[in-house]
Amino acid sequence: MKLLEKPRKNYDQVIKVIPQESNSRRIPLLKSINWLYDQHIQDNGFCQEPLGEITEENWQKSIEKAKQKKAWIFFAHDFEPLKSYEIIKDFEILICPVHSIETIRKYYEYFDWFGFETRQERTYTINDFMKATEQKKRWSMGWRNVNDHSIVCFDGFDTTIPTTLSRFGKVLMPNGILMDNKKRITTNEIILINMINLDYFARSLWLKYSTNENQLCLRSWFPNFAKEEVI
Repeated sequence: MKLLEKPRKNYDQVIKVIPQESNSRRIPLLKSINWLYDQHIQDNGFCQEPLGEITEENWQKSIEKAKQKKAWIFFAHDFEPLKSYEIIKDFEILICPVHSIETIRKYYEYFDWFGFETRQERTYTINDFMKATEQKKRWSMGWRNVNDHSIVCFDGFDTTIPTTLSRFGKVLMPNGILMDNKKRITTNEIILINMINLDYFARSLWLKYSTNENQLCLRSWFPNFAKEEVI
């Protein structure tokens, strides 16, 4: 798929966080591969009770939680971006979630960052988003394999470990040895392997689409490589 423009930054300059993973055992690894962990980011999605419902109480909880943990990446209200704007405007990165393309036009002057919706119910295309956010920062809200082709368009993204990564990620050991028997891998090893491979996977996507080497297949992204090449 042809992109609308060249990559905005190189991979190492893009802000990458895993907001839904709070396991402290991952923090040293996240730091070593230039990923941030959940204390840096806050969204009212973390406080939704019941799950999936955005309420006034959830919104207030998200602000309080962000201040308590001194988060510096914050998402404005999903459907009322200027709600409590004076309270949240001083976060270092304030992201306006985009659930319709009209949101960008309406709040363009207030926000430097706009968040691309990755769920299937999104009503606009990546091309729509690119055109509407010209001269702005772009955040992919929940980067997953569904938008691999557009990864180079963004200045930052958050994610949980993509489920499809497990098809090949969990069987690749940090020393580059492929493991066919998943039962031989402990839980701690899976955490380590997934984190290493997520970074390697994202870097590979970046290389693939920033150079238009679209013929590159997934298998060629995982040669036997040394651990130090990744972390």
